[in-house]
Amino acid sequence: MKLTKALTLLLVNVVIIHCDDDDLNIYDQTSGPNSYSACVNENTIDDVAFIKMGTYRGFTEDGIFEYRKSYFYPRYMENSWGESKAICKAFGLELVTLETLAEAKNFLALAESSSETKKLRAPFWIFIDGIVLTPKSTTDWYWTKNGQKISFLIPWGPVQPDNWQGNERCFSIGKRDAGDRFGYNDHACSNVNLPFICQRIEFWA
Repeated sequence: MKLTKALTLLLVNVVIIHCDDDDLNIYDQTSGPNSYSACVNENTIDDVAFIKMGTYRGFTEDGIFEYRKSYFYPRYMENSWGESKAICKAFGLELVTLETLAEAKNFLALAESSSETKKLRAPFWIFIDGIVLTPKSTTDWYWTKNGQKISFLIPWGPVQPDNWQGNERCFSIGKRDAGDRFGYNDHACSNVNLPFICQRIEFWA
């Protein structure tokens, strides 16, 4: 399955609405019993809607660009992967991507120490960006924001990816048992609502 086709299928029921003045647009889930839409102001990103988990600063793999990221965890929302991606975009953010293996490892450590993730009871999983084109593959994963293949060896959780029930194509982090460390995992993209993490990224030479 091509990346563009896979992404289209995941976002089929997610519609972005447009708001007036300086408000940002939050997604409109137009089907199902919990349908709603809303407009929000930018100052709600790190206040009402999200909690800032932390930041990371590093260099791209080629060493040319330095970048800084801030990570945001939703206070109340749990959604499908496609909805999560749309919500991040509506707030001027992105579903988390990872530029390097160093950031990927740091992100696991950040999730491990976060007061928000400590409230979750295992097993639990949290959506980030990324989909797989070959189920159960450890390497055939792509970032959907730019279509680029993940260039580093993903530090998978125990026995992951496993393509459980044959429908796990989206990227997540989490743990199966309370005693486990955080790891990366494949997960079903739809018909399930999970927490998710957004990011804001700045690059400079």
